[in-house]
Amino acid sequence: MKNVALLVETSLASGRDILAGISRFLHEQADWNIFHQTGPLGVMVPSSLAGWNGDGIIVRIADPEVLALVKSKNVPVVDVLGNVTGAGIPSVICDDAAISQVAMEHFVERGFGHFAFLGFAGKPWSERRLRAFMALAGRRKGASFSSLEVSYEEKNGDNWLGYLQRLQEWIRPLPKPLAIMVGSDQLGADVLHACRALGVVVPGEVSVVGVDNDAAFCGVCVPTLSSVMANHEEAGYQAALMLNRLMTAKPRGMRSITIKPGKLQLRGSSDATASEDRNLIKAYQVIREEACRGLQVEAVAKAVGLSRSVLQRKFKTAFGHTVLDAIVMTRVGRAKGLLANTGLSIERVAQLSGFKNRAYLGYVFRRQTGQTVASFRNLSRQN
Repeated sequence: MKNVALLVETSLASGRDILAGISRFLHEQADWNIFHQTGPLGVMVPSSLAGWNGDGIIVRIADPEVLALVKSKNVPVVDVLGNVTGAGIPSVICDDAAISQVAMEHFVERGFGHFAFLGFAGKPWSERRLRAFMALAGRRKGASFSSLEVSYEEKNGDNWLGYLQRLQEWIRPLPKPLAIMVGSDQLGADVLHACRALGVVVPGEVSVVGVDNDAAFCGVCVPTLSSVMANHEEAGYQAALMLNRLMTAKPRGMRSITIKPGKLQLRGSSDATASEDRNLIKAYQVIREEACRGLQVEAVAKAVGLSRSVLQRKFKTAFGHTVLDAIVMTRVGRAKGLLANTGLSIERVAQLSGFKNRAYLGYVFRRQTGQTVASFRNLSRQN
């Protein structure tokens, strides 16, 4: 049995997903004795492994102190963060350029031409995402680009209001409609808060996408936060596989690898098509907020001060579908979320998502998705 230390934080979804991948490897292929200290990123100090004598380490090397700690143990090490280069330690990290590509493709598909990035200063993974996103924006004809990098200390310090004010001052003058990628989900709520303070409609005027798909965190953002699945679980699995090889066969020249991301999990913060028409932005805002409460097309037209015929014509031209289509799609989206994430009865799901009864929900759901309500719920639980 190999003795393996895991220096991976548990405070963020990315760390927990890495641990899930390591766990999958253990169940499938290996019998390791695990040492693991829980806590936030960077919590590991030299004393955390005092007296530990093992065979290998999987670690997120956050700073020079952690690097010195793992090197002092003279055992095979695999890094799963990518903050340190040139240290001679193989790594398994997520493909940051490909993550930015997923976000950009989503924004482009929805018609955005102005882009921005919010990330963490001095963090290589964030800077890689910034560089890739900026390069992709630069290839778009007529596109504008802006970026802002903040420190962990600024975000988490005592001057919270000053930090949010800085975000507002950054976002306010940027051209709209604007697509903002945040380097990590933990920054997404801050952008959404700043937009609300400015009176900027999300996702009508500003569309926001995060990274890591921390479902619990994304779900409590207002609106809920769209996010790219970085695939940290696969990174954890491959890191365990690599360490196992290093501890057994001890191959020379073990190369670092990158893991391709998964899809973008669409939620409310980016579920809109870019438009410069304030009436259409307002219409979509009304639909998102009221669709599941019996909203009718006439009420949308009244809310934006247009006749039904004019609104329908503008909607069809801009988005390729009618106001009623948008209402129905919003209701179906709400039903999907309830089916996947709750144990509510289908009758209750129908009520909460704006359908008259479960039979009508079933009819519309199958027409929109090609699946029955029951099959969608079963597949969601399996995944």
